[in-house]
Amino acid sequence: VHIGVTLVVPQFAAAGAFQRLSEVLPVNRMRILPPVDASNQPLPYTGPDVRLAVCRFDLGDGPVTISVALPDNGWTLALYTVSGDNFYVLPAQEGRSGPLTLTLHPRGERSFSLLSLGTLSLGPRAKPASLSQIEAPQNIGFAVIRAPLRGRAFAGEIEATLKRAACEVRRG
Repeated sequence: VHIGVTLVVPQFAAAGAFQRLSEVLPVNRMRILPPVDASNQPLPYTGPDVRLAVCRFDLGDGPVTISVALPDNGWTLALYTVSGDNFYVLPAQEGRSGPLTLTLHPRGERSFSLLSLGTLSLGPRAKPASLSQIEAPQNIGFAVIRAPLRGRAFAGEIEATLKRAACEVRRG
C-alpha cells in the first residue's frame, strides 16, 4: 500500500513543474530561470548553487534542435516528459569542446529496418542517424540545462554560456 500511494500521490499534485513553467515559458525557446532563493523557487528542491535554463519543447511543428555548451564538470542537459520522467541526460565531459547540437524527433520517426538501419525516416530525404538524434517519448516536454555555480566570480561566465544555448524548431 505504501509503495502504491507513493507512486500515485504525485499525479494529484495541484500544480506540477510542467504546469507552473508552462505559464511563464514560451514554446521552443530557451529561457534562463532567475536565481533561486528562499522567496523564489520556480522548481521544487532546486538549490541556490545552480542556475537553470529551460526550454519547453513541442515537436508538433517538427523536430526541435537544442544547442548547448557544457563547459565544466557538473553541467548537464536533461530531457523530461510532461510528467517529469527523465528520458535523456548528457553530462559535461573533459576533452569535449564547443557547443553540442541535439535534435529531438517525435516517437516513430526513426526507422530501424534492415534496409534503413542507421537512418531517420524524414520523408524522401533520409539522413544518417547519430547519437545527436534523440527520439522523445512524447511530443511535449522540457529540456533543462543545469549549470553549477562555482562562486560569484564565475556568475557572468555562466550567464553568458546559458544565454548562448538555443532551442528551436529545425527548419529545412
